[in-house]
Amino acid sequence: MVSLVEAFGFSLSRVNGSHHIYTRPEIAKLVNLQNVKGKAKAYPVKQF
Repeated sequence: MVSLVEAFGFSLSRVNGSHHIYTRPEIAKLVNLQNVKGKAKAYPVKQF
């Protein structure tokens, strides 16, 4: 999922605990990914 998000031009902005926040300057919406046993949670994948 990280590779996909980065391929769309998002970059890692900050890490807060297990939350990895990705941003893109021209898009106001943040992408929040959480690692659970090596996989992303389902809701951020659907939102992306």
